[in-house]
Amino acid sequence: MFQIFTIAKQTLRAHLRSKALLTIIPVLLCLIWILTADTSGDGTLKSTFLVRLEYSINMAVLLCALITLWLSAYNLSSQEVESHQIQLMLTRPVRTSHIWIGKFLGTLCISASLLALSFCYITWHISNDYNKLKHEYIQSSDRVIAWFYENYPDGKVKDRQLGEMAMQHFRLYYSIAEPKEQLTKDDFKEVDTLGLNKANIFTNLSFALNNMQKLVALKTELLTARIHHDGKPSFRQASAEEVFNRRLSKGLAKENMRDNMLPLIRDELARSEGRIDQGDSKEWTFSGLDTDQQKNIFLKMRLFYGMDLNSLSKTGNINIFISMWEPNKKIWSDPYQWQGRGARYYHLPIRSDFISKDGTAKIKITNAERGKNMTNAVLIRKNEGPFIVMGQYSFIQSMTQTFLLYSGLLATFTAVGCSFGFLFSSSMAILLAGTYFILGSILNSFIASAAPPSLFEQIIYYFHLGISKIVAGFGDFHSGEYLARGQILSYFEAFKVLSIEVFVKITALLLITVQCIKRKEFGKVARK
Repeated sequence: MFQIFTIAKQTLRAHLRSKALLTIIPVLLCLIWILTADTSGDGTLKSTFLVRLEYSINMAVLLCALITLWLSAYNLSSQEVESHQIQLMLTRPVRTSHIWIGKFLGTLCISASLLALSFCYITWHISNDYNKLKHEYIQSSDRVIAWFYENYPDGKVKDRQLGEMAMQHFRLYYSIAEPKEQLTKDDFKEVDTLGLNKANIFTNLSFALNNMQKLVALKTELLTARIHHDGKPSFRQASAEEVFNRRLSKGLAKENMRDNMLPLIRDELARSEGRIDQGDSKEWTFSGLDTDQQKNIFLKMRLFYGMDLNSLSKTGNINIFISMWEPNKKIWSDPYQWQGRGARYYHLPIRSDFISKDGTAKIKITNAERGKNMTNAVLIRKNEGPFIVMGQYSFIQSMTQTFLLYSGLLATFTAVGCSFGFLFSSSMAILLAGTYFILGSILNSFIASAAPPSLFEQIIYYFHLGISKIVAGFGDFHSGEYLARGQILSYFEAFKVLSIEVFVKITALLLITVQCIKRKEFGKVARK
């Protein structure tokens, strides 16, 4: 153990003396600073913060992964062992595995520290921007609430629409401000209401309400993470041939289009969670739910409108009914009508009594649209719902888990670089490490969603699938995807990801490297 820490300490010192590393650190921080200040998006407040968060995290992980592979592959080469430089830090014979582990720990310490520094800055920047907006919007809302207390001390607003808007605004304000005690008129008596009157209060209230809605959406959908439980379809997914024959009978396709359309339909079905035609209903079942939780339970999903996923319309309005199974009464609940624009995630609060004692729940979605337009279907894509989300975790907790998962990715890349550095020369090790990095970045995009029908294509498919299981890629950890949709894993799920993707692969790399070194000439030098 002493030998391992000696090598790790020496490796750490060598990295800190590297001029290239000291040059990369300010470049990394500068790029993250630029990306966190990005204001692009689809115009919504959530989208703006999401773009900043995704771009900055992806850039930080990308650069840290490249730095990790370069440090581990370049600073530990076969030349270091063959030239006896390794003996300068050792006073006794040492095992090959100890050298590998020491180099691995020293390099991982540097790369994880760089990633932690980047994540701390990103967390601070996003939180700081949110708090500034929160302070600005709360000040604007304070003036509106104070005006209502002055003009309607009894709380009775004659204009019904104005009164409903004021109540909705106050509820959202309460969820954002999170006061420790119930707010009263005395809390707003020192707020300046100059410029507000009955002529412009509707405009000011609408503006304040819109700001509160945007802030609540940002807080609940992005900056608050929850555990997602994915529903399993209780129905059989139709085959590609059945879908094509159905379209053929409805006049939406022709027989001579069969060969061209079947591959597209298969790909669509592989990416689809379910399709609900006009007047149809589909059911999903959830399991493994926490039966002790009584609040912060939501139904979450993303719906599309169109004939299929290849021709969906993001602007179409959906019109569905949602029912939850009540296990105590053995009936479906009263349907909740859900209307609105598609292609957006929606959160619907649900009661805890919809969850049975064994931790299961059921949902039924009905497409309420009628008419002659047969393309008017509701579509759900894979990994986009329906979910039952539970719990409430802060943005810092979510970022911490994302950091731990991506640290696992860096650990795997460090192990790969150390193995290449042991087995090959510096230039060859860096070339192989770069190739590994490229494979890990793009390999998942070349794998089809489902196995193709022909034998030759199936061989290629399973070959790609096998390589993807060996090569550690960014998609294996899904950290950015989880963070973007406000998802946090349970401790067991996070441990399972790290166990499979990190510990197993690192252990395999160590064993393979040690066996390869025993059969190389410079392995004799390391064993002396």
